[in-house]
Amino acid sequence: MKKLLPKTANNPEGFTLVELMVVITILAILALVGLTAFGEAQKRGRDGKRIQEIEAIAQALEIHYVNTGATPGYQPLVNTWFADATIPQDPQHGATPNYDYCLKMSTSTPQTCDAAIGHHPAGNGSCLTGDTPIVSNITNTPTAGTRYWIVYAFSEANDTDVYCKTSSQ
Repeated sequence: MKKLLPKTANNPEGFTLVELMVVITILAILALVGLTAFGEAQKRGRDGKRIQEIEAIAQALEIHYVNTGATPGYQPLVNTWFADATIPQDPQHGATPNYDYCLKMSTSTPQTCDAAIGHHPAGNGSCLTGDTPIVSNITNTPTAGTRYWIVYAFSEANDTDVYCKTSSQ
């Protein structure tokens, strides 16, 4: 078989085409494994950010409730309540597939996370029907007078996980 690369001290005849193809195949497999692991790590990282931001939204709502007293209830989110002066939005908001932080509100009925648990929309993290997506330009979420709420987001790395916080009042 004809040799394709120059001669070396250890191999005076060079490498064969079969040897080169074996090396290229091994490198391709290693690259594929590395890219898959990297993609999963990115999803887990975005899920970690979701958990932190759901907590920040919940804390902002609770702090404002305490500051205004029990009569008015929860007030709409305000940009200045957050460290970077914007209402957090999901790292995959507007991407394909789309993910959002979601808010379910009530003026009279305590809310639980049960509605979101086990109802992850297939292939995306969009809000459940009737719930409001929280995006950075929203100024009326929750609506004034809201007494109970849940804020939640679906996991990107695991289709069965839901990150959820409920009002503590």
